[in-house]
Amino acid sequence: MSLPAVIGAIGTGLIACALLMANNVRDIPTDMAAGKRTLAVRLGDRHARESYVLMLAVAILLVVVLAPAKPWMLIVLLLIPACLMPAWLMVNGRKRKSLIPVLKQTGMINLGYSVLFSLGLILSHGF
Repeated sequence: MSLPAVIGAIGTGLIACALLMANNVRDIPTDMAAGKRTLAVRLGDRHARESYVLMLAVAILLVVVLAPAKPWMLIVLLLIPACLMPAWLMVNGRKRKSLIPVLKQTGMINLGYSVLFSLGLILSHGF
């Protein structure tokens, strides 16, 4: 498997995991009461929220590894502004309802990542 394929898969997977983490953070109180041991419950509220931000950051910044050979891959960095609001809400939003927009925004980030990553490969002539 090529390096771009591996990085694309890892990036998309990390953003998908961030989406799942956002949903699980919302459910920590009810999951704890029900005895569920999700990753968010095990990490605790603060660390689960921090892991969400870390997953997004690593996914976006991984493309820098490809930049020397495929400079157009840096187009993925255009997603950084789109990541700021959901990351801020995840870190600062204390109420469960305030995290609902994070789910939609993270899904859109995953779509944007896939489109921009593909576009970067096409523009770099690296199918």
